[in-house]
Parts: sequence; structure tokens; C-alpha cells
Amino acid sequence: MSFIRKFETLMRKSNKDIAIINLDKGIEVYNYSPEFNLISSKKILEGSYTFADLCFDINEDDTIYGLVSIQKSNLMYLYINNKIILKNVLLNYNSNAFTIKFPYIKKIDGNIHLLYYLVNNSGAYFTLIHYCNINGKWIKNEIDTSNYTILSNFNVIFKDSIPIIFYFKIVNNYEELFVSIFDSSTNSWSKPCQVTNSNKSKVYLSVIMDSKNNCHIAFSENNSRRYYCTYIKGYINDNQFIAYNYQTISKTIACTFPNLIQCKNMLYLQWIEYSNLYTSISYDIGKTWLNPFTDNLAYNNPFKCYNYKSNYHNDIIDNSSAIFAYNNSLEILGLKK
Repeated sequence: MSFIRKFETLMRKSNKDIAIINLDKGIEVYNYSPEFNLISSKKILEGSYTFADLCFDINEDDTIYGLVSIQKSNLMYLYINNKIILKNVLLNYNSNAFTIKFPYIKKIDGNIHLLYYLVNNSGAYFTLIHYCNINGKWIKNEIDTSNYTILSNFNVIFKDSIPIIFYFKIVNNYEELFVSIFDSSTNSWSKPCQVTNSNKSKVYLSVIMDSKNNCHIAFSENNSRRYYCTYIKGYINDNQFIAYNYQTISKTIACTFPNLIQCKNMLYLQWIEYSNLYTSISYDIGKTWLNPFTDNLAYNNPFKCYNYKSNYHNDIIDNSSAIFAYNNSLEILGLKK
């Protein structure tokens, strides 16, 4: 067995306790000790959900909050601590006309940012929506609109508490990467900047920013029906993206779910191909990459993908939004011991 195509959210608390959001039977939260002994479990919501329907994160005080697109009804905010689960409907929408996908929420410096795709059901196009709650007031922005072939995830990173969003948009029938930056002085977004112009289809997106404000980007790109793992390094200057490294990491056949991890001065780029986990390592923060290798243990044992959040001050991961690991395990696959 190998990758079992399951996506959960794993949150590591400041005391090393662990909370996992599981989607097997509705939405449930499981609380574990650092040794993965079960402490408690709670049902959050009934129904059937995928990773494209929800987002969960952790506050500085180790309480959990989230955003869920309730099928055929509304967008719901959730707050979870050791005693209670609070639910609050933020907005209702016409499910006959629209669908909300990839909801995202982040609380930072006293502000709340919500983002999602509002997908038009009558045609294959979306509007990228942002709400921010500043001093108790909600402000709405429409960042961009595009048609789509495959609806891929967007990625949000923060620089000095300012959100920056990367996403795919159709240009000349191909997905190209775009970026937009929030302006806190006007509470509006910059004109979207086109990052790529390769005239090649793209899918799956992973973006992180290092301490020197370099953006590291990975995605899967179509090359004559082979989906290569592709990497870009660059930075943002005056609302423009300056790329100085754009390379193919592996000319394999079917790169899916690429993911970037930073551990100190090492970058890991991982992806799934035919249920196997591949990893490439950069020792110079993205300038050069080693030949990819497979994880032999992962090849013989089932593993899954976790959206990863951590409050633990001594975490080995400096920067990442996801990890590949075994069920109920913090052994991150593919990392150097």
C-alpha cells in the first residue's frame, strides 16, 4: 500500500498535544496526547465533505477555528476549545446558482481574513472573494474572475500580516499563475500580476515565503501530456512578482499534490506520483535541486496528506502548509533524519 488519497488537518498545540480534523464520518475532531493516545473526540458536523469544503487553523491560545462550506446552504464559522463547539453562519448563498469552494480563514493581528472561490454553476468560471473584518467591520473585495478547466487551490501567504494570494487563471486557454497583494491602507487588492506565461496547463499549487521574503512556488505543469513538477523562486516588489528561478524539478509523468517544506536552510519539494511519494531537496534555498528519490517506507505502508498547523515552539518544520505522514503519526515522510 502507499498514498491512500486522504486529506486531514493536523494541528500541534503549544504543549505538543495534537488535534486532527477527520472527514470519514462528517467532520470530527480527535484530540491526542503527543504519543497519539486518544484523549477525546467530538462530532462537529454531519454530512459528506472534502478538503475543498473547509479550512481549520489554531489560535495562539491553542483553540481551534475553522470555515466550512455547508453543502447547499451557507458558509459557517466554527470555534472549538476543550469544552465547547460554537457555530455561526456567516453568509447564505443560492446553491442553485453558486457553490463555494476552497474556503480559507486566517486570524492575524486582530483582523480576520476570509477567502474563497464563488463558483458559478451555470458555467465553468469563478470569482475570487475576500472578506476582511477590521475593527469589527466586514469589508468585501472581488479579487479576480476566471473561467477554469480544473478548479485548483489558491495559496495565501502573509508578509508583515498582509495577505498575498497566488492562484491560477485561464489565459489563452491555459492556466497561468497570478498574484495579488492586499493594501491595508485602502482595504483593497492590487491589480493581479501574471507570474507565468508558459502556455501550458497547470494544476495543484504550493507556495511558502522564507524569512528573506523569497517566495517558493511549486505546481504541476503539462508538457506533452506529462505533468512535470515545476518550481519558481522569486520575490514581490512594488506589487510585481520578480522571478529569478523557474525550473522543472522532475520530468515524470503524473506529478500530483506538490508540496514545499522548509526546515532551517533546507527546502523539500514533495509530490505524489501513482500513489508513491517523491522528494527533492535543495541545500541552497531553491537555487539547485537534487535528483528526486522515493521513500521506501512510504512505498510499503499507507500514508496520507495533512494540512499542517503548529504552535509548538520547537517544531522541526519552519515553514509548510502540509505534510505527508502515516495515520496518527508525526513522522514526516521524506525528510532527512
